Amino acid sequence: MNTTSWNYELARTWEKFLPPIRPYQEEIEIFRALIYKYLQTSEDHPNVLILGSTPELRDLVCSLGLVPTVVDYSKENYVAMGTLKKTRNTTERFVESDWLEFESDESFDIILSEAALNVVDARSSAIMYRRCSDLLKSGGYLLAKNWIRVANGSYSVEDLIASYRTASNYPFGFYSYSCIPLMLCFYDYDGEVIYLREFSKRCRELFEANLITQREWESIAVHKYENVDLQLYIPSQADFRRDIEKYFVIEKIYDIETAFSEFHPIFALSRR
Repeated sequence: MNTTSWNYELARTWEKFLPPIRPYQEEIEIFRALIYKYLQTSEDHPNVLILGSTPELRDLVCSLGLVPTVVDYSKENYVAMGTLKKTRNTTERFVESDWLEFESDESFDIILSEAALNVVDARSSAIMYRRCSDLLKSGGYLLAKNWIRVANGSYSVEDLIASYRTASNYPFGFYSYSCIPLMLCFYDYDGEVIYLREFSKRCRELFEANLITQREWESIAVHKYENVDLQLYIPSQADFRRDIEKYFVIEKIYDIETAFSEFHPIFALSRR
């Protein structure tokens, strides 16, 4: 059973993606500090599980002298994403498995998620949180960057376009700047899903209506979402807290100083 809609096309083109789809360096440093803090209090090297093949997280764990277990439902994804790692010739353990079906004789001190929980559909999300809790040791932590919505209908497309065009120092382009709130402009709140193929179509319509420029449209079009079936679940703050707090204590929430960072905070979660 594949409970996510991630596919090889996304992994193959990962180098084209920019934050917040890929992590900001400042977010990686938050992950680093949290893992390092755990290292200072642990007599043994922690056993680390990474949900998905995100190269930045794999680089981070390997750079700390640890051997991560990387769980991905596709070995093709794992290999393709591995070509973007900066730390070569490092040791990892790879397990090909759907996350909801992943079982291990070992338990883990730390589980890392870079928006991995958002590609699990809404109906399976609570099961996923329980699975993470079951895989953790007592005293273990789930460190998760998660996409959330601050409030339904927080921004309009027009608001986002105007905000981007007045931003003076954002380096990554229109799509990166407005990514999550822009998706939420087209989000299916009843079905709790957005399909990226449909999102791309709607953004093309913005371009054809001359609401966004050629360059702004190309910042979206470069990802070729028309070729993928990815769907995302972007929970409300209230729904995420309700479901996650059945299994975890929210120790702290981190975000960085960039546009709309409140939509992709990092949660430090301890196992109940």
